[in-house]
Amino acid sequence: MDLPSVTTSVDGTIPIEALLFQGEDLLASQDGVGLYVGNDKLPSHQCGTSHLSSHRLFYIDSPHPTRRSFSLNLSLVKKTEYYAGLFTSSPKASLFLSSDSSDDLSPWTCSLCGFRNPPGFSAVCGLCGVPVPTPVQNLVPKSRSSNACTMCTFINHPSLATCEMCDSPLKRDGDGPSTTSSLLIKLSFRRGGDKTFYADLKRALMTKAWQSLMTPHLEPPQASLGTSSGISHILSLNQSSQSTSNVSLSLALQDLQALMVKAKHMVNLADDLSSRLSAVESTTNNNGDFPEGTSSLLSDISNLAISKPPSLESTPITLEMIKNRDEARWLKELAVELSSVLHGIQVKKSDSDTSNPDLLPLDRLWVSWNRARGVSLIPPSTFLDVLPHLESITNMRIRIIGQSSIKVLYTPHFSLPSISQRISQILPQPLTPTSFGTSERITISLSQLLLSEVEMSDGTPICRDDWESAIHVGVGGGVLETKYYPNVFVDYVWDGHSE
Repeated sequence: MDLPSVTTSVDGTIPIEALLFQGEDLLASQDGVGLYVGNDKLPSHQCGTSHLSSHRLFYIDSPHPTRRSFSLNLSLVKKTEYYAGLFTSSPKASLFLSSDSSDDLSPWTCSLCGFRNPPGFSAVCGLCGVPVPTPVQNLVPKSRSSNACTMCTFINHPSLATCEMCDSPLKRDGDGPSTTSSLLIKLSFRRGGDKTFYADLKRALMTKAWQSLMTPHLEPPQASLGTSSGISHILSLNQSSQSTSNVSLSLALQDLQALMVKAKHMVNLADDLSSRLSAVESTTNNNGDFPEGTSSLLSDISNLAISKPPSLESTPITLEMIKNRDEARWLKELAVELSSVLHGIQVKKSDSDTSNPDLLPLDRLWVSWNRARGVSLIPPSTFLDVLPHLESITNMRIRIIGQSSIKVLYTPHFSLPSISQRISQILPQPLTPTSFGTSERITISLSQLLLSEVEMSDGTPICRDDWESAIHVGVGGGVLETKYYPNVFVDYVWDGHSE
């Protein structure tokens, strides 16, 4: 059993939206659909997806989308029936079709301009106005051989009802429907969705959107429009499309300009808010009275990056400003600029309780520098090239903490001997990463890395009480914070070792 000849093959690998014509809308889609032709199941079309548009019905086969997918014009559907299913029988939608091709609604491509015209009764191309080519078979008059006898093939006169030779009844054009004049296709819904799909199908058949393509638009002729065909029509369409694009571009640029104005207003508002909060903070610090909620508000604003970035003393330096575009000199000038940013950070955070300006992760420093430069951004590679020049200008140094890959910029205050000396002053009280981070105004993760680095150094003043790997009576194994105590083993002389 094959598909009816009224179907049109389509490429199922193309998205369904790309298969639709201009003015054709997608109404519904349902997967898990099988097909019947008449009452016989079509074995090659039992796993596919059915799409319903305002003009056509599509079947996209899942196993073979390029060979077994097709479309069917809804104008050929004369009657529909719905079967709700029973027990193991799936719901079905029956489509009774007419094979009468007198109302040809198939799409056609213009032989002159190549424009793909949608299906309809338009007699000319929608782009260039060339008339639709008439099929040759339509120009040939109907032959008298149509009244030939089916038994002896004798050509009888059209007015005769029986054959002159064998008296067999002759077939007339209007003697009832033939076997091909009425066709039946059934859609079997194996995964549900039948009621919604059938309701959309009935609505599309009642709307008959394809008839809008048949009805000519009766508009009064206008001299300004000129001819509606030929090269002038193509040029006018191109000019209209170009003017539409220009209008869209102008509107987009206006929206962008309005957005830029709004963004500038937001930046000014953020600067004003930051300055007011800074004034409130300084006033409360002098009076010793801090309002409730101000601390959390300042922290939230800092997290949102609303706080005012360090400002540069001059215009940001670019490579084009350096004579002969000397990159080495440019890096040195950038190092001087970065030192001014560092100075601003240290001045701003010297009284802060949230971070220590003497120990800066490189990512935060890079972000602060780019915020100070504005639109003249510095890439990470250039930033890393500038850092070695910074050591000759400031007292800041770069190092990797412990065995981690974290690079920080630090002052001598956070050198290893200085940290060891401050830890010795805190002992013999138990020392934890949290308490050490609080006293040094650094994060707990950095505090843990610094303590591990001090512990691994020669002559370390601390000794770890590794609670994490111990088993305690009544407690069992647990994860608690590591504690550090004075290293009383540093002066011991062990057997087998010389002093």
